[in-house]
Amino acid sequence: IYNLYLQGALPILMVLSLELNQTKIVQTLQEMARLEGQGKRTGTEDSSYVALKAELQQLRAEQGQLLDRLFKTSPDSVSGSMILSLSRYYMSEARSKEAAKLVDRYLRYHPDSVSVKIYKKMMAEPDVSNIPQERVYQITESVLNDIADVSKRNMALAQNYHARGQLDKAAELYEKILKAEPDNKTVINSLFDIALVQGDAKQIRRLADIAKKENVDSCNGDYFAARAAMKQKDYKKAIEKLDSCLDKQPIFSGAYMLRSAVNVALGKETDAIADIEKAFELNPLNGV
Repeated sequence: IYNLYLQGALPILMVLSLELNQTKIVQTLQEMARLEGQGKRTGTEDSSYVALKAELQQLRAEQGQLLDRLFKTSPDSVSGSMILSLSRYYMSEARSKEAAKLVDRYLRYHPDSVSVKIYKKMMAEPDVSNIPQERVYQITESVLNDIADVSKRNMALAQNYHARGQLDKAAELYEKILKAEPDNKTVINSLFDIALVQGDAKQIRRLADIAKKENVDSCNGDYFAARAAMKQKDYKKAIEKLDSCLDKQPIFSGAYMLRSAVNVALGKETDAIADIEKAFELNPLNGV
């Protein structure tokens, strides 16, 4: 039984070791960047930079060894971010064969990993460190278009277009998904965001009604109604809707954040500060 326990615990321990290793790598890179910047400003080179570079090489070697052991023990536990971190390092060190081997090994177990498949195509470019942004877009779109599941493909492409600011293309695909999945909260939220940016009042009303019907915000659409009211600078209505929303959903950090913004617009600084502090208390990781 003890041996079985160890077998089950080993992948977890290795993943934790990899996460610690990655943290040390990030810290080392940050310190190297600081010293490099300092050297450029002063025209001198800090002797500790060489030591840090050697430390980074050792950390990368340990990362490769840990990944190899995890592949052999529990390949499903290997994450794409781990692979991208090490393969990018290999490419920066002109070790393209090792990078390709690592990526291919990962894709044998995770054939649907979009991020790693994109990077594999980028590795075939003449200079992986200097690919024009338009070419990155082309590579990304080609990988997304290869997704077999139609719904997943449409969502991935829509989110890609949305991130790139191609709102009409994104909205067209989101609408296709919404037609098949009328209660898809991600799609409703995304379409509403686009409508607000484009100032499409008719679309805003339509999506606010859908959000209310499907209770997307868990407060009967009040949060969406408040966002719509704020867009129209109807701050009184926005406050009323947010108060109603928070009565129904008192742990909704996003509603506190929005109410803080409305209170700023109304010149109520004390209330705005109280709301933003409450939002941070409820969700300290949301970057408030």
